[in-house]
Amino acid sequence: MYVFADGPKDDASSEDLKIIRETRNVVNKKLWCKEVILKNLEHNMNLTNNIIDGITSAIRKHGKAIILEDDILTSPYVR
Repeated sequence: MYVFADGPKDDASSEDLKIIRETRNVVNKKLWCKEVILKNLEHNMNLTNNIIDGITSAIRKHGKAIILEDDILTSPYVR
């Protein structure tokens, strides 16, 4: 599993920076699957560039990918 964590925006508040750190800690604390690779960016690339860069690098390495965004709920059942 790859997690591509964009960096904070230039005008990020101290609260924003705290939430970013906490989120990255959640990813690092649990072995979600066989291997978790967290790509932390120090500077904000913006959503579009981060997604394109992340997907491109994963597909170049593995030839295919399953893409899930952070607000997607997965389930074995169709609603």
